[in-house]
Formats: sequence, structure tokens, C-alpha cells
Amino acid sequence: LEGEWTTRDEFRRQKGYELYRGKWRTPQEIEILEERARQEIVQKDWLQKLRRWRQDLDDPERTRAAQQSHLAIHDPLAVEPLAGLLARERVRRVKVLYADVLAQMDCEAAVGVLVHRVLVDPDEEMLHYCLDRLLARNPPRLADAFITALRDPVNGKVNRAAYALGRIGDKSALAPLVAALVTTHQQVLPGRGSPDSTTATFSDSGPSLQQGQGPQVVIRRIRNQHVLDALVRLTGTNFDFDRERWQYWLAQEQRASEAAHGVADARRQ
Repeated sequence: LEGEWTTRDEFRRQKGYELYRGKWRTPQEIEILEERARQEIVQKDWLQKLRRWRQDLDDPERTRAAQQSHLAIHDPLAVEPLAGLLARERVRRVKVLYADVLAQMDCEAAVGVLVHRVLVDPDEEMLHYCLDRLLARNPPRLADAFITALRDPVNGKVNRAAYALGRIGDKSALAPLVAALVTTHQQVLPGRGSPDSTTATFSDSGPSLQQGQGPQVVIRRIRNQHVLDALVRLTGTNFDFDRERWQYWLAQEQRASEAAHGVADARRQ
């Protein structure tokens, strides 16, 4: 190398690389890996504590102390273990406690977990409770995640997102809501027997043979009532599920708003 002999290892070290876990890496890569490993250790420690406190919640003599221990959590690294426990929990009072803990944590990840529970939790009371906690906290750009969910392939999420947007009251959701008034979804129906099988059936007209059918995909167009309700709540008007009338109305409102801003700018000049 430039007239001198050197080993490959020495050459890599001269270039700033270090041998770490069997691979040559930059100091920045090593720092990221070590930080990630440290976070995983802390998260495992939180998971152990949370599991122990969960058992204490079922013990009348330890319940109060366990609740206080939960409510004292403020470490963002506890969010992921909490999210996993919340997703698997079936006792509502415990789910409410987990939601309270997440709501008091000042990090975007905690907000994301509460948003996800609004969209997917099978307990409808938790939908309302988590949304109430989010509205009380009012983090920036809260509507964004629910606007994205309006395009979800699962129709239930579309309607839950619309309900949340109606409660949030962010007018930036109007156009996405109009687009989600009627959505198309695929539903897979289980087949009857194997596609290669033949089934004998008997009726008054005598025996008959039917070819087995595999799973079938059914396309469904669904009118989303919660989307319409959100639009009515945000606008004070109602064009039912007529998307073209809603779009025309939105265009008129936008032109009126732009004209008003133009007049205001001219006055300031």
C-alpha cells in the first residue's frame, strides 16, 4: 500500500474501522448498536417489573402499591413493554390503568400506542377512554394518524378513525373524509371442501355431485356511516353519501377562504 506492506486489519483501522462483534464497523455504527443493546436490556427489565406488578394488581393487599408503581413510570423505554401487555390484557380496569400511564408519558411512542388502541381494541369502552385521554393531552398533529387510517383495508378501522376525527375537530381531515365516504374492501370467504374434491348430495330429485370450491374473494363497497357523521359534525351540512356534492362544496369553501385571505392581505398592504 503506497510502497509499504500492511495487513488488512491495520489498513481498516487506519480508515477508522473497528472490529466489533465479528465485523468491521465505524465508531458511529458501534455507538448505535451499543445504545440499542442498552435499550433492550432496560426494556426487558421493565417487562419483568410490569409482569410482577400485574400479578400484584390481583392481590387486594398489593393493588394500591402496584397502581402507584405503574403511575410513577415516565421512562419512554417502558412504552413498548406496556404496549404489549395492553394488547394482551382482557381486564378493563387494568387496561384503563395502562392507558393512564401511557397518557402521562411525554413521548410520541406513547401517543402512537393510544391511537392504535382507538383503532383496534375489541373493547369499545377502551376506544372511547383512549380517545378521551388523547383529546385531553392534545398532542401536535393528532389527526394525522387517523387520517392515514381512513385508507386502511379493514373497514372497522376506517369508521373508528372517522369517529376520532369528528371528535378531534381538525378541518384538514375534510377532504380525506369525503374520499372515505364509500370504501372498497376485500373479504375472503372460506371454501367448501378441496377444489379437487367432489361432494355427493341428495334431494327429492335424486343424488347429485358438486365440485369442491376453494376460498373465494368477495369485493364489497361499503357506505361508512361514521365518516358521514364526522363530516356533518365538522361542517354543519349534510350531502349524505353523494361524494361529488361534498367535493363541490369543499371546492367552494376553499375558494371563499382564499378570496377572504386575499382581501385581508390587500388591506394589510
